[in-house]
Amino acid sequence: MRRLAVAGSAIVLVSALFAACGGASTSPAAAAVREAPKKTTDARTSRMDVAIDRPPAAGQASSVLHMSGEVDFAGRRSHMVIDLSQLGLPGGPVDTVYDNTVVYTKLPPALVPGLPAGKQWIKVDLATAGQSVGAGTLSQAQSGDPGQALNYLTGTSGTVTRVGDEDVRATPTTHYKTVVDLNKAADRSPGSAQAIKATVKLLGTSKLPTDVWIDAQGRLRQLRYTADLTRSKATSTSVGVPSSLTVTLNLFDFGVPVQVAVPPADQVVDLNTITGPGK
Repeated sequence: MRRLAVAGSAIVLVSALFAACGGASTSPAAAAVREAPKKTTDARTSRMDVAIDRPPAAGQASSVLHMSGEVDFAGRRSHMVIDLSQLGLPGGPVDTVYDNTVVYTKLPPALVPGLPAGKQWIKVDLATAGQSVGAGTLSQAQSGDPGQALNYLTGTSGTVTRVGDEDVRATPTTHYKTVVDLNKAADRSPGSAQAIKATVKLLGTSKLPTDVWIDAQGRLRQLRYTADLTRSKATSTSVGVPSSLTVTLNLFDFGVPVQVAVPPADQVVDLNTITGPGK
C-alpha cells in the first residue's frame, strides 16, 4: 500500500495547492486581477492544463507533473486526467473527478490490490482526509475544485505590477505580478474562508508570490506560483512531498460543453476503508 500512499499524498497535496491558490490597492492592475475570478467563472466552463514543477531532492531528479481536464465552474465540479508514470508509478492515465470537497480517483488495479470486487473508484473526502494522508489541518480545508485557485486572487495584496503583453496559447493577454495574501482571500471569500485558512496552516505561510495572465475579456488564462513547503506539515508527515512546488494553471476553451460526472455509488469505496490501521 506504500505506492497508494504516495499517489494519495500527491493527489491530496495537488488538491490542497489548488484549493489554496488581491489588498488595499485600487489601481487598474489590482482591479483587473481581483475581478478576474468572477469574469472567468461567468464563462461557466473551460478546459484546463496544469503543470507542477518539482525541484530535485537528495538522490532524485527534478520532475514535471502534467495534468489536463475540464471545469464546470457553475457546478463546482471538474475532471482531470493524470498519468501516474510521471510519478514513477505503474499504470496509465488516471481519472480524477472533483465534486466540491470530494475527490474520486480511478487508479490502476496494480496500485490497489485490495480493492473490493466491483469497486473502481476511490473516494477521498477532503473535509475528513487530513489525518489519513498526514496533512493535518488539510481536513476541513479543501474544496477539491481546481477552479478554487481563482479565489486566491481576491487576496491580491499590495502592489500589482503590469509586466507586459504576452500571448498564452496564441491568445493575447496582459501579464501581472503580485503577492497573494491567503488570509485576505479568506476574508473576501466567505464561502471558501475555512478552506483557505486551513490551507494557510498546511503550507505554513499566507503569502504566495503569483503571476497571472488575463485576456481582453478579463478572464484568467494562466496562473503561476511557487509554494515553499519547507514549513508545511505535509512535508514532514507525508511520503514523497518535496520542499517546494511551482504550479502553472492554464484555462482555455471557455464555454465549451463539459462532461463531469460523479461515479455511481456502487463503484466507489472510501479511502479510509482500505488504508486504515493495519492496512
